[in-house]
Amino acid sequence: MNPFAAHGQRHQSHCQRSAPPVSSPALVTRRQEQTALSKAYHAARKQWFETVLDCPEGPRVRALAAWVKTLGPDDADELVEVVAGEDWLLAAPQEVRFAALQLIDEQICRIRREAGLPEFDDPLPDEPENAFQIIRRLLNP
Repeated sequence: MNPFAAHGQRHQSHCQRSAPPVSSPALVTRRQEQTALSKAYHAARKQWFETVLDCPEGPRVRALAAWVKTLGPDDADELVEVVAGEDWLLAAPQEVRFAALQLIDEQICRIRREAGLPEFDDPLPDEPENAFQIIRRLLNP
């Protein structure tokens, strides 16, 4: 007999894999409810964005969001400058500014995730604001 196989058989009780967890009917039902709620939330959020962006500023917000997709982790200053220079966005209705902020935030999180950084980076009180905080302040005076 192979010495490795013999060793494995002797120590099998110590190394047995645990059985897959048994899912109770209540747990299965809860997971199905969570999945359904998640799908409903994402569908409602998408519908909300479509409704909000079906306004005169909508094409500009979509173009801004598409441009933000091209940025990298070292482009935070450029992003802040562009948003600060978009007078139409700063004067847009609050709901449009909020939608733009959400789209920008999603892209900042994506950029950070792809760069291997944590998605959220809240500075300490004595540290300078990050790009998201500056943009949030600009869009919510």
